[in-house]
Amino acid sequence: MRETLRKARPMNQPKTAGKQTNATVIHELYASAEAAAKDTPKFVSLFAEGGYFYDVGAGKKYYGKDLGFVVDAYASAFPDMHRELYSMYFNDDVVIVELSLNGTHKGELVIPEGVIPPTNKGMHAPCRDVFHLKDREVVSFHCYVAVPILLGQLGVFKNLSAAIRRQRRSPSRLVALRRDRHSKDFDDEKRRLRRFENDQRIARRRAI
Repeated sequence: MRETLRKARPMNQPKTAGKQTNATVIHELYASAEAAAKDTPKFVSLFAEGGYFYDVGAGKKYYGKDLGFVVDAYASAFPDMHRELYSMYFNDDVVIVELSLNGTHKGELVIPEGVIPPTNKGMHAPCRDVFHLKDREVVSFHCYVAVPILLGQLGVFKNLSAAIRRQRRSPSRLVALRRDRHSKDFDDEKRRLRRFENDQRIARRRAI
């Protein structure tokens, strides 16, 4: 039986007071994002002033009152949304979490290209989250969802253009510019992921 966040498998416990504090903050943040007990204001309150959430797959950062946008969007698209936590790694005030995103696609899923209508398919997408914290607050939250796997599970990866209901049409020249921009973003993302993988290797060596 798949475990949920409320019945998560035992994890190695952080051994220092600072790491214990950071672990508590991260658990509170995940709990506030669970669809069954979603508390978006609580989620937002755990961020420091000027802190941000970076949805790496979408290439978009959220600040201030918009910090809870992705939480609300996923809870709307997946009403039974939950996050299964596997491992936490600590390196000073950096926390890396291995987890999966789980739920049934029963609502509209908003992505940068448009909206994917409900497919009623299950999602069990791998994810890596990287947090920087200071004084019990989240300074940055980088979320690396395995988007191709997620879209494949929804049955739309091979024909994404047909699956998307676009919110508005764009002139052909703007579409071409977007393609150029996406290509550059893809190269930038590959570089970010290489840095992330290197940071993860370092954190694992220091993991509790």
